[in-house]
Amino acid sequence: MKAVVISVLILGCFLMMANLAPCLLSNPQGNDKDDPRKLTADQIRQSITTLIVLLIALVMVLHFWR
Repeated sequence: MKAVVISVLILGCFLMMANLAPCLLSNPQGNDKDDPRKLTADQIRQSITTLIVLLIALVMVLHFWR
């Protein structure tokens, strides 16, 4: 059970990073404003918050679950 929870948390972290990567690696002054991969400021904030929560949950599971 612990391995499943850890796997899900790691997968969630990778998916959040993959969601943020195109937006963070793109040119902020670029002309691609209609690019569907671009996220709004609220979506970026929500993704970063979710990533932090997933990482904290992963650390808590690894540290406290015996």
